[in-house]
Amino acid sequence: MLKRGDEFKMPTGLTTNTASDDGPSQGATIPRLVTGRMGARGTYLLAAALATLITVGCGTASSTKVPSAATSAAAYQSNTEDATRVEYFEPTTRHGALKAGFGISKQVGRGRCEPSSVVGGDAYRCTSADGLYDPCWPAGEAPGASSVYCIGNPWSREVTRIRLLERLQANARGRSAIWAMELASGKQCVALQGTVNRVNGTPITFSCGESGRLELLGEPYMAKASWRIREVYLHSHGYTYSHTYGPIERIAVAWYGLAAGTVR
Repeated sequence: MLKRGDEFKMPTGLTTNTASDDGPSQGATIPRLVTGRMGARGTYLLAAALATLITVGCGTASSTKVPSAATSAAAYQSNTEDATRVEYFEPTTRHGALKAGFGISKQVGRGRCEPSSVVGGDAYRCTSADGLYDPCWPAGEAPGASSVYCIGNPWSREVTRIRLLERLQANARGRSAIWAMELASGKQCVALQGTVNRVNGTPITFSCGESGRLELLGEPYMAKASWRIREVYLHSHGYTYSHTYGPIERIAVAWYGLAAGTVR
C-alpha cells in the first residue's frame, strides 16, 4: 500500500481487485487529483498528486455493484476479438542518435537524470529547471552521455533535449512496464507516476488526456490475448472529485518504451 509521499511504480502482469466488489456510490467524493499536463511540445509533466487517500463508498441505496477486474475481463472477453498489439518505442539508435522522423523542438539545460523511468528498460527519469521529463534516452553512448532526448508519449515525434550537469551513469535496466495504451474506443492514455490517488482502494494508473476526466484504474488484465482495463471518470467539484465507473475497456495497442524483444 502506498504511504504519504511514496512513489507509485507501474507494475506488470495480472492483478485482481479483491478488496471489495462494491463500488462507491455515484456522487461520493474523493480527494482532488492533481494530474499531469501534456505540454505543447509533447512532454509529459506530472504535478504532485494528493497523498491523503479517503475511502469512498459511504452511499446507501445508490451504491453501484462493480465486479472484480478478473471476473469482469473474463466476462467481456470474446474469442472473436483481436488480440492486444504490443508496440516498442525507442527514438534513438543503439549509438544514441535520433532516428529518422524525430526532431528536436526544445532544448533546456541544468538537467539531472536517474535510472528510474516509468517505462523501465534503458530509459531515464530526468529533471531540469522547467520540470520533470520521463522517459528520456541517452543522446550518445551511455553511460557517459552529456545530454538526453525526452519525449512525452509514443504518438509524438517532437523531442526535448536536456543538457546535463553530470554525465549519465550506467542504467540498471529496470523491469519493463507499459508506458502508454490505445483503447479499442480510440482513446490514448499515458502511465501516471509519482504519488497517485485511489478509488475504492485501487490506484489510478493511466491518464487519458481529457483534463483529468478519464482515467484508467488498476493494472491491465493480461491473462488472455485481448487485454482489459477499467475506466473511471472523475468529476471536479472545486477541491474534490466524485467519480463514476466506466466499462472494462479492451486495450487495442500497448506501448513499451524500449527496443523490441527486451520486455522483461
